[in-house]
Amino acid sequence: MQPKISLLGISILAAGLSFSPLVFAREYPRNADPAATPSPSVEQPKSTSESVKESVGNAASDVKEGSENAASKVASGAESAYHKTKSELTSTKITAKAKVALLRDAETKHSTIHVKTNRGVVTLSGKVNSEAAAEHAQQVVSQIEGVKEVRNRLKY
Repeated sequence: MQPKISLLGISILAAGLSFSPLVFAREYPRNADPAATPSPSVEQPKSTSESVKESVGNAASDVKEGSENAASKVASGAESAYHKTKSELTSTKITAKAKVALLRDAETKHSTIHVKTNRGVVTLSGKVNSEAAAEHAQQVVSQIEGVKEVRNRLKY
């Protein structure tokens, strides 16, 4: 079996390789001898290994920051999806309970009542026999756990 190479390791290696031409390129004054020793007042260029380490370190830092940003966005998206799914499931559960309660109730079981739920707000629509039946349907649904409000759009 071959050992697995981590994504971070590959990214660091790629970044290091992309910076290598910059690391090995040196600028000398036009009349200067590259082999000559610079005077003490001139700053010494970094050694190749120091430059490579710095470049790889910078690249690793950039990769780490990008990874953290991506992970944060994924976590935020997952949390949003979770809450939306939970809300939808709760609404579906309330709708099902309301329909069952209306079908089991002697006064509303022969009526055509449509039920929609959104975040605990139940909307009743359709046709019932009387105003009393519409009020009774609203009463039946309002007793279901999780119902915050009932909007009665029933016609009679």
